Amino acid sequence: MEVVGKLGLRYPPASSVDRESHAARIALLGEDCADIDPELLAQAASEWAKTEPFLPRACELRERAQRIGRLRNPGPVVLSLPRPSRPPAEPLTDDEIRNMPKWLIDLGIKVGDINPIRAAELRGSEEDAANG
Repeated sequence: MEVVGKLGLRYPPASSVDRESHAARIALLGEDCADIDPELLAQAASEWAKTEPFLPRACELRERAQRIGRLRNPGPVVLSLPRPSRPPAEPLTDDEIRNMPKWLIDLGIKVGDINPIRAAELRGSEEDAANG
């Protein structure tokens, strides 16, 4: 993997580490990062080389590549929307109002003043009062 090879060149082995061990470490790093999108890996390696003084471990490169990927593709935005209000209902007709119970008429309900949803709410409160 070219990206990891270049990263290995940027971080030469310490004087106490032989070149073969360093080359083996770079090869393993390349294997461990082989499944990362090459573009994300290249950007992660470039960022790493600009900010860190030591050769990264595979988990560090993977984490950085994932972060870059999330920044590029943040995923769906979830909005917190207000609860929808009641759907608008048609006003009651004169016939519907004439057929209403007396208690609703006593409230002064007139044509267009109430819709079926509000009537059901009022009916529910009347039933609650009668039962409670």
